[in-house]
Amino acid sequence: MTTEQKFFKLERTNRHWRWLAGSLGLVLVAIIGVGAAQEAPKELVLEKLTIKSAKGEAKIILFSGGDEAAILVVDAKGKTRISASTYTDGQAVTTHRDAKGGIRITAGTYPDGTAGQKLHRQRWTESRPQFALTALPPA
Repeated sequence: MTTEQKFFKLERTNRHWRWLAGSLGLVLVAIIGVGAAQEAPKELVLEKLTIKSAKGEAKIILFSGGDEAAILVVDAKGKTRISASTYTDGQAVTTHRDAKGGIRITAGTYPDGTAGQKLHRQRWTESRPQFALTALPPA
C-alpha cells in the first residue's frame, strides 16, 4: 500500500469518526432538551412525610390517617415536643410537651364552636390541668 493510499484511508476513517462524534453530540443535545422541557409536578400526594436531620433523625413528621391529620415536631431525643392536629369531627388541637413527654399546654377549637386553652402541671404520668380557659362560640 502506497503512502497516498494510506493517507486516503486515514482521512476516510477520520471523516467517519467526526461524523459519529457529531451525531452523538446532536443526540445528547436532543436528550437534554427533552428532559428540560418536562414540567415539574404541581402536586405531591403523600400519606406521611418525615423530614430528617443531617444525622438521619426524624425532626418533623406530617401525616394523615384515620380521623386525624397532624404535624409533629420532634426534639433531639426523639420525643414529640409540639403537635398540631385536626380531626374529622371538626376539632383542632395544638399540644406542647416538656422534655419528659408530659403535656404542658393544650389549645384547641371544638366542633361546638368553643375554644379552650389548658396549662398543665406534670405529676408522674398523669397530666391534670392547672389552669383552663374556655371561650364560648361567637354569637
